Amino acid sequence: MKKIIFLILFISPFTTAFGEWIKFYEDELRIGYYENSKDFECFASNCEGRSFWVLTDFKKKNQDIQSKVEKVSFYCWQRKYTVSYQANYSKPMGKGLMLSMNSDGGLNLYPIPPNSYQDKLFETICNLKINR
Repeated sequence: MKKIIFLILFISPFTTAFGEWIKFYEDELRIGYYENSKDFECFASNCEGRSFWVLTDFKKKNQDIQSKVEKVSFYCWQRKYTVSYQANYSKPMGKGLMLSMNSDGGLNLYPIPPNSYQDKLFETICNLKINR
């Protein structure tokens, strides 16, 4: 019984049953969504650090990975980010089979490359007004 409860508690934070996805980006390769800002986790003063879920759908239909779901944290005052969880799926919108998963706890801090997918997401997320 303890093993079943542990398994449920371990798996539950990584489910793809999210609330509202908001589209922020589209190009010839992918469509990007972030979770509704009411679900953000804030850290640092005035919510200058923000953790949230990102969904990316890939437009190429001849590849195994059709979408990925990531838990991202932005350090808005530093223009840096971490990815603490990433899962790749066989169908769009984080559905189908989970093909691979990585959960390193967000140990690596990356700079935001200019004019990139991450830059567009960073500008969108860090400019949102969040009432806490």
